[in-house]
Amino acid sequence: MGLRELQIKQSYDSESDNVLRDFYIPALTESTKYQRIAGFFSSRILAVAARGILPFIKRNGTMELIVGATLTNEDIRAINAGLSKPEELIQSSMIRELSEINEDFIRDHVKALAWMVAKGLLKIKVVIPIAGKGLFEDRESLKGIFHQKVGVLVDENNDMMTFSGSINETATGWLSNIEEFKVFRSWIDSEKPYFDSDLKKMQKFLSGKATNALIVDVPTAVRDNLVRLAPASIDEIDLNKYYASEGHIIAKRKLRYYQKNAIDNWRDNDYHGIAEMATGSGKTLFALRAVDREVPDDALSIIAVPGDILTKQWKSGVQEEFTDPLILVCSSENPDWKDKLTVVVDYLKTGNIELRRIFVITTYHTGSTDKFRNVLARLPVDKLCIVADEVHHVGAPQFSRILNIDCRYRLGLSATPERPWDEEGEEKINAYFGKKIMTYPIDQALADDILSKYTYHVLFVALDPDELQEYRDTSRKISAKVSTILKRYPFLKGVPFPRLLAEISSRDSAAFYSIQNLMLQRTNKLKEARQKLEALKRIIHGSGLKRCLVYCNDMAHLGEVVELFYQEGISTLKYDSSMTEEEKERNMKSFSDGNAEFLVAVKCLDEGVDLPTCDSAILVSSSKSEREFIQRRGRLLRKHPSKKIANIFDILILPVDPSVSNTSITEVDYKIIENEIDRAKVFARSALNGDDVLLEISKMEQDLSSRIET
Repeated sequence: MGLRELQIKQSYDSESDNVLRDFYIPALTESTKYQRIAGFFSSRILAVAARGILPFIKRNGTMELIVGATLTNEDIRAINAGLSKPEELIQSSMIRELSEINEDFIRDHVKALAWMVAKGLLKIKVVIPIAGKGLFEDRESLKGIFHQKVGVLVDENNDMMTFSGSINETATGWLSNIEEFKVFRSWIDSEKPYFDSDLKKMQKFLSGKATNALIVDVPTAVRDNLVRLAPASIDEIDLNKYYASEGHIIAKRKLRYYQKNAIDNWRDNDYHGIAEMATGSGKTLFALRAVDREVPDDALSIIAVPGDILTKQWKSGVQEEFTDPLILVCSSENPDWKDKLTVVVDYLKTGNIELRRIFVITTYHTGSTDKFRNVLARLPVDKLCIVADEVHHVGAPQFSRILNIDCRYRLGLSATPERPWDEEGEEKINAYFGKKIMTYPIDQALADDILSKYTYHVLFVALDPDELQEYRDTSRKISAKVSTILKRYPFLKGVPFPRLLAEISSRDSAAFYSIQNLMLQRTNKLKEARQKLEALKRIIHGSGLKRCLVYCNDMAHLGEVVELFYQEGISTLKYDSSMTEEEKERNMKSFSDGNAEFLVAVKCLDEGVDLPTCDSAILVSSSKSEREFIQRRGRLLRKHPSKKIANIFDILILPVDPSVSNTSITEVDYKIIENEIDRAKVFARSALNGDDVLLEISKMEQDLSSRIET
């Protein structure tokens, strides 16, 4: 990789950006050389300059730090009067600063930079602004001269990037000040003049040729003091602990406008509501901040999720947002959860609690049990909050008993909260959680630059003649069975097919399962058409993919696809329900780290799995369910510094190949493409190349519709 691979904006504002997480850490991770004009020397400047720098240190990156001299007004008058030498006062001030460190956070970060000094990887220069034959008359005047900040980053490819503006390498600069800086890249022609200006300024200071400034190396005694602070090995210092506790304050993410509005709407709706937010747009952060701001500290917050993967992700989110939270996971993974939950409830009932947030994270399966609900029933209603992630699940009969938990604060989350063709389940959800308090669709998230832009590519492949004949035969069997049912229940004629199936299910379960099995056979024949594997070969050999998800139909289909990758000599990993949780996590991490180009998966990867480094997906087999294919797209569009745009490749099945055949088709044959086309149009409308794809789809539709036998 390198700096070119990062998704860097041209300007950052700490009021709306997390400059540390979104710029500073990713940029340093890809750099081998770092030059920085900072503020006035202090141990805290050194400490905050070391934030996020550990990957840079461990790859032996070199750093040059330019700091302003820390002088009092008395020092300035003594120097101007010839009573003291600048170097002596600077040395005395710096040594005193280093000797008075009394915070672990500062001490450990300074030790990290001290290790760089000891290894010859960090050089520090000190700038003393001068006016005429002496220093500026007071510290405030001197301070104004050294206000401009510039940084230069260089990677192993010798690509360079500068940033400049008012950002301060001080604690308050990173923590609370509203700072702004611009970024300029050496390889972008339009940015080159500004890049050159920043680079010239940096070289002027490093070469000692700056006007109105005396530039000296950090005094030897100060260097020796730093070396004495250095550990024998950088591994002796654990800087990561500060990211989750004290240091976490620095990386605190700021809410976006729609998240703030959603919290206000939730409060105004008496703490009931459903937030419909595009996958990847920050549902977790919004919900946890809503709890933090609106739910009393002594209340119990329940987070209900579909499965164990999401329990882990929510636990990580809670730990990131709250200082030392008490978290209890209630699921089959924690069999003694009932005893622990009872202790937590008893603890809350005493009313004598510390200022410590308490969260219970449960799966819908466990949360719907009588023993879970009975323990919670011992708490007052106003001491309970429930956050239901992927809230559409709780409309299902097996999970809806969780809606019997009576609590004051109720918040549902989903990118797709509706339950098509399940009016009863959807009504249960709406009756419990209330109305939508916000809708934030994917098109708005793309426009707001919250999600990665993407391109969409369709590949049309046809059924082989024998596959088409099997499809026709199965369709005739389905039609025959439905006709038989309609003769028995003529009042069902004209009912939309999904609703018709629900009616058949309630009246004749044997007929329903027979029809359902035939439909499944027909669907699988389409999803596993032979020509799809040939199309997959063309994609993987011609698209230069780096981290790509490949979606299959079922376990047998996944095996065929994995075998194809092996035959083609391409590294791949799999992710399926036959694997243990440890195996799944290991493969996901290996894929995210770039150890394999492809991750082949089935439906179990649809919800709750974060793979922000993934930059492409191939839909060898896709779902008819709009919810499922929207979830799959969401997996791909999460932002990451290594990802510029995402790419989706969708293999669509046709009854015949229009380019090589003049064969007529039936109306039943034409239905093959209808669900495929519906999905393709949804994807194309939001894609960067959407207009071209929609035109391509329209031409194909016209061609095939003209072949339908009359």
